[in-house]
Amino acid sequence: MNTFRRCPALGGDVLVRQTLADQFGDRNSIGVRLRLSQGGEESALFTIRLDGSQERQVTSFALHAGDATWSPDGRTMALEASPTPTSRGDVYTVRPDGSQLRNLTRNDSQVAGSADPVWSPDGKFLLFLSETRTTDGDVTGGLTVMRANGTARRFVPATPMFEHQPDWRAIRR
Repeated sequence: MNTFRRCPALGGDVLVRQTLADQFGDRNSIGVRLRLSQGGEESALFTIRLDGSQERQVTSFALHAGDATWSPDGRTMALEASPTPTSRGDVYTVRPDGSQLRNLTRNDSQVAGSADPVWSPDGKFLLFLSETRTTDGDVTGGLTVMRANGTARRFVPATPMFEHQPDWRAIRR
């Protein structure tokens, strides 16, 4: 489970992979944070221990990384990014060491964008916000789900609505 924890050594809240925090204690927990370039025009994803040590850059600043979240097993992160000036956003996955960066949505930057990815509790799916512009300028958007490998993408409600910052929790019946 991912949680936010106050981390004075880092000057704010960081997203923590809770399983490591529970297993090894705070000093070995790994958080994820975004950092802006000096000009503030680019952003990159970093992992960092909660004591402020061992900061490691995961993505390049040119990727313009945004919201990121750990997979339930802690082996992969999903993130939003806009690597080109015309990009409306895509959903990527990457390993914490920066390897295996994959664009899962591959949106046409002229007509589509994706943001705010979150993992299903079992790690098999990603839920995110998606929007598409039609040729007449109308926008259709809403919560979208796809397999963790980027296949089987579809809107969740039959009639898409603009929701933002989704969260996915298992509900017992």
